[in-house]
Amino acid sequence: AAQPREEEEEEEEEEDLAWKRPNIPGRRGRRAYQVGRRTITRCWRALLSLIVTRYGLVVFTALVAATTTYPFAFFRKQPHETLNELFDSEMLRSDSEWHSSRYNLFVSLFIMVCYKFGFAVITQGCAIPVGVFTPAFTIGAAGGRLFGEILANGYAHESLEGVTAGAYAVVGAAAMAAAVTHTVSPAVIVFELTGQSAYMLPVLVAVILANATAAVIAPSIYDMMSELANLPSLRPLPANIAAASAGAVDGGEGGAGKL
Repeated sequence: AAQPREEEEEEEEEEDLAWKRPNIPGRRGRRAYQVGRRTITRCWRALLSLIVTRYGLVVFTALVAATTTYPFAFFRKQPHETLNELFDSEMLRSDSEWHSSRYNLFVSLFIMVCYKFGFAVITQGCAIPVGVFTPAFTIGAAGGRLFGEILANGYAHESLEGVTAGAYAVVGAAAMAAAVTHTVSPAVIVFELTGQSAYMLPVLVAVILANATAAVIAPSIYDMMSELANLPSLRPLPANIAAASAGAVDGGEGGAGKL
């Protein structure tokens, strides 16, 4: 009596779930559908659990990056080749990878900036082991080159003679790297990479302004990553404690001078 009752319960469950699946004739067909559905569900759950791991995130991000960048030829170059072309004082040739029948130079540079910035945020937020300085350097170079190309093509003036789009790329790369890292060393790195000191003044001014502006907005990328990883670091003192410490130091120096 128990076996027929179990069979009736199974039939009732199948009738209740009939609206969730297509009308498959035959008991074997419905059983095969259930087994296939359970297998697909288990595989999908296993895939999701694998993606959320560190190795899964690396593989998934690499696949997405390779898929989205393949249609654009300028993404297939090495980073140093891209930087050399962006820093070049000559105009980018019309037969280069930056020009295409589907998009022009401005669209290419804009896509480069958006793509690099977006994936830099994603990779750093997902704790994927990637670089920080080179993406920021490339973003600044592409953004500076875009700004220089716009000025060269849409705002020709006598005061801009002798200033090329590559110069704006150099200044933009140094400023972006300085803003992300909160350091002044990108100016020295730019001078070593380009071997030119003609743009020393604009590079230094841009680096100092970018560093000061970024310090007001947020901490550096390295400090932020240390805080997210709960690494031991020196915390900034509150304003009242810092003022009291400064007053104590000044008082001690004054007393020592009197002695």
